[in-house]
Parts: sequence; C-alpha cells; structure tokens
Amino acid sequence: MRALLLMLIGALIVALILIFLILPSINWSATRKPGELETRLADYVTSEWVRRHAAKETNPFRPTLENLKAGQGDFEEHCATCHGLDGSGENRFEADFYPPVAKLNDSDAQEWSRRVVLHYCQRNPNERDAGICQES
Repeated sequence: MRALLLMLIGALIVALILIFLILPSINWSATRKPGELETRLADYVTSEWVRRHAAKETNPFRPTLENLKAGQGDFEEHCATCHGLDGSGENRFEADFYPPVAKLNDSDAQEWSRRVVLHYCQRNPNERDAGICQES
C-alpha cells in the first residue's frame, strides 16, 4: 500500500513539473510555422482522409437561385472576413495567419473537385457556405 502511495505521489510530482515548467516553455502560437515533418504528416493525413471519404458524399443543396443567394450571404458573413469578398485571401484584419488563409480564387482552388469542397464544408459546419457547396 505504501509503495502505491509513493508511486502516486511521484506521478503527481512529474505531472506538476510537466504542467508548470515544461508546457509553458513550448511555443503554442498558431502563427508558428511547423517543422517539415509535422507539415508533411498533416498534409498526408488530410489528403488521404479526403481521398477516402469525399467521393462518398452527396450534395444536399440544389443549385437554385435561392440557395446561391443564401450561400453568398453566408460567405460574406462568415468567410469573407478572412478569405476576402473576392476569395483572394486578402483579409480585413490585414494579418498573416498560419496556416495561410486559402485563396479561393487561385487556379489550384478552382481545380478542387466539388466533392472535396463539399466534404470540407460538411466537416467544418462553422465555416459552411451553401454557395461553395453547390454542385454544378
């Protein structure tokens, strides 16, 4: 019983050292650029997950004028602040973000499959935009 108590006290001391000495010294800033390994791993995991799941998704929105107008309003209210009204990535904050804000009007973004964009919208409901999520 005494050995168990000593082990628990030891674990508590290690946890406190970790919490108060080590964790505050790590740069947790969202503007910190991750290392090459972290970047490659994140890119791989994201692209594989989208590749495996995006094709199974269907668009719940019909491309009606009403849906397109609602999507434009949602974009202007929820997305344009960071992506810019024209999708250029020129945000109203005039701030740099990491990862960078996607430029929705560049050639790479224009070539994204509609299913990948829809999949992103469905998995990120706080950023969802009915206009972006339309299939043509």
